[in-house]
Amino acid sequence: MGAASADGLRRRAAAFIRREFGAAGLRCLGAGLEGVALTDGARVYKYFHDPARVRRGNWLAFLQAQVGAWEGYASLYPLLAVRRRGDEAALVYPYEPSEPYAGGRLAGMLTFLRECRAAGIVCRNAHPDNFIVAGGALKFIDYGEDIRAYSDDEFAHMSRRAFLSYRFHFRSDLKSLMTRALTDFDLPELAEFDRFTRALDPRGKEELLDAPLLERILALNPKSVFDYAHDAEFAPPAYGQGKHDVVVCSLVLCEIADQSEFERTIADLRRLTSERGRAVVAVCNPFHTFTERSELQRRILPAGARYGDTFAHRKAMASTGGERIDIHRPLDAYRRAFTRAGFAIESVAETDGTDVANLWQSSDFLIFTLKPVPAARPRVSLLIKTCYMDWRIIERLVRHQ
Repeated sequence: MGAASADGLRRRAAAFIRREFGAAGLRCLGAGLEGVALTDGARVYKYFHDPARVRRGNWLAFLQAQVGAWEGYASLYPLLAVRRRGDEAALVYPYEPSEPYAGGRLAGMLTFLRECRAAGIVCRNAHPDNFIVAGGALKFIDYGEDIRAYSDDEFAHMSRRAFLSYRFHFRSDLKSLMTRALTDFDLPELAEFDRFTRALDPRGKEELLDAPLLERILALNPKSVFDYAHDAEFAPPAYGQGKHDVVVCSLVLCEIADQSEFERTIADLRRLTSERGRAVVAVCNPFHTFTERSELQRRILPAGARYGDTFAHRKAMASTGGERIDIHRPLDAYRRAFTRAGFAIESVAETDGTDVANLWQSSDFLIFTLKPVPAARPRVSLLIKTCYMDWRIIERLVRHQ
């Protein structure tokens, strides 16, 4: 587009905006293949200059139906008006000072995707050029024909484009990369996309802990299973009597701050486990206590916390927003306590998970399988044996006198 034609387009856009909306003091924010964006300092007016595009009016009707529907979103400006006159059309949304988007801002990109889904739309033109940063938040600004009604397939495509915008904003071939990503899901650039989708739609405790815990229990093919509850210590004496093939203790130990109570609980597990049985114990994974955000929770640690210490810390649960207190203990603290109680660690497994702030592998839980160690038989000393033999000799001598 030449300079003269660009100036003419801007004048035509400004004339339409003044006529339809009574706006004054307009300045140009930018122009593209689809339209021209102008502002009066309070609102953005996007003018669509392609008559053929405007005549394909279904998309305009869809946008008109969205006016007033996007209030309260962090990444989507609410549409204030959509107007068409013949082969010309424009839409209006609020203006605020901004800076260009330069990649990153994972939380903002995830918010954008979640809000599009909540609004029932997809944006087929997600690209770094179509985002800005305003008031510290990531905002989408390219409203037009590429905004469509939500569908799962289109949302999946938009998610890939959003991920590539977040991760590869600097690539000169980004547009062609996005096109290839529509059909080639094995692109090396999509290697972290699974983690991205985990951060977008975090899994719950049922999938991340309960399912692998149940799988471990079933693999032992037990005839009897005892699900140990922490309140067993306060139950009547008959509670938890007998021995069991499998004793399950899930997320009990990492709630106990008192060391004596911690060790008594493990001793209780040993008492309940048959000699050929197993205890299956799930605890909060100490190796990832310092991962701030996982799929399940956000950790708030005390100042100066160190891996080798035992300390209490807060967790904000992603599913409810509520908080709980957990106790961090290093792995060696568990090893020592298990050994003292008469257990050997047969196996230990980390559960799956994602560090949603960095798209790294993470794990919220460890699952121990513990094997009872038979108590050693008392060793009779040589002195006791000698004394015993001497007494039998004396007894015989007395009988023969």
